[in-house]
Order: sequence, then C-alpha cells, then structure tokens
Amino acid sequence: PHGGGSAEARLRLPDPDLTPFAAYGRTKNMNAMFGYELARRVKGITVNAMHPGIIGGTGLGRNARGALKKLGEELAETAPGPEVGADTAVWLATASEVDGETGGFYVNRRRVRTAEHTRDRERCGRLWRESAQLVGSFEGW
Repeated sequence: PHGGGSAEARLRLPDPDLTPFAAYGRTKNMNAMFGYELARRVKGITVNAMHPGIIGGTGLGRNARGALKKLGEELAETAPGPEVGADTAVWLATASEVDGETGGFYVNRRRVRTAEHTRDRERCGRLWRESAQLVGSFEGW
C-alpha cells in the first residue's frame, strides 16, 4: 500500500498474467482500498486496515526463484512471528486511543498514508462494486 503493487483495482479472475508476487502487491492495495470504501459506506462501526509487517513462516516466498527465493528464505529465518504480526490488529480492535477512528491504514500501531492510487474514491468504489458482483451483494452497505 505504500507504492508497491499495481495501481490496477480491477478484479480480473482468472488473470494468467498475474504472478504470485504481483498478486501479493495487488491484494495488499485492495485491502486498503476496500477498507477506505467500507469506512465511507458504514456508520456506527470502526473500520481500519493494517499491514502486519514481514512475518516469518507465512510461506510468502514459496513461489519465488533465484535471489528473491534466497531473500525469502533468509527473511523467514529472521522475521518476527505471528504474535508480532497480530499486534496492530489486536491493538486496533481493543485500544481506547483509536476508539472512533475510522478509515485509516496502520503499520506498527501508527496511522500511515498509503499510495495515492489506493485512496482514489473512484477506484475504491469500482473495487467495491466488482467485489459485490463476485460474492453476490453487500446488501445494506
């Protein structure tokens, strides 16, 4: 969400040109975009998205090759575990200091500004509509 990944918000499935690494970046962007759109559409609940950081043991680099695969293996050995990755999500759900804050994106308990294309209202709305078509509906939202 900080510039990595495609600015494309379309859900083209299947997409034969989508590599695992590009899919990761695209879905990270879509997570932020969906959160922004959900926060605009609903009132009375808090909606925030977050990035857990690089977490070991997730298998993120399992499809990588060459130097990228080696980097992934090294990160898997040294990166923090799931409890560190879950910290910001648990904090967002329970901390009084963010009570009532909505429509944000957080990294390490800090609200950050994501890439401009992830905040584009038209793209976020299009992602929402295409998601609704794929799953049926978000009736009432």
